[in-house]
Amino acid sequence: MSTDTIASQKQHSRKLLRALRRDLPEAEVTWWSLAMARQLAKLSVYREATQLFGFVGSKDNEPQTLPMLNKALQQGKSVWLPVVTGPGQMRWAPYQAGAPLHRSRWGILEPDLKATTAPPQATTTSCCLVPGLAFTPDGYRLGYGGGFYDRFLTDFPGVTIGLCFEALLQSELPVEAHDQRVDWVITESRAIAVHPA
Repeated sequence: MSTDTIASQKQHSRKLLRALRRDLPEAEVTWWSLAMARQLAKLSVYREATQLFGFVGSKDNEPQTLPMLNKALQQGKSVWLPVVTGPGQMRWAPYQAGAPLHRSRWGILEPDLKATTAPPQATTTSCCLVPGLAFTPDGYRLGYGGGFYDRFLTDFPGVTIGLCFEALLQSELPVEAHDQRVDWVITESRAIAVHPA
């Protein structure tokens, strides 16, 4: 299948899945997000992590991640959030509970990124919570189309965890060669360990 055809399928899938997620009942999203946090807390790879790369679920009924981020801080983990600095460019800023977040032009809630902030050094004891519109049980995801996470995850040495409501878990998604799989997919009802194909 040609790259153009796959890209077209992705755009079509994004439109459908974004609408599906936007229509989820808000009360269910809140409940499912809390259940997802409980599933995450059970994972030994997460419990043993010293560093968490996260995101703030802030648009179109994304999983509500602030409780997860705050709990990670309470557990002594350092927590980092993405800041989009330009097309295809993402840096990480430290997160502190209660610190102000602002909505970027991409609709993402971000902390302030100071010029003096040293970038975090990810290690094998780092975890990254990966956003997406949908995931498959074998770890593929459909992101928002910017390619930020595919580029970041290429060299990420730690454990990657996709957060996905069961309603958005798909048996398959259109995939291109550069698409990065996650190590785990967490839903409100289970943690799926992804095994190499």
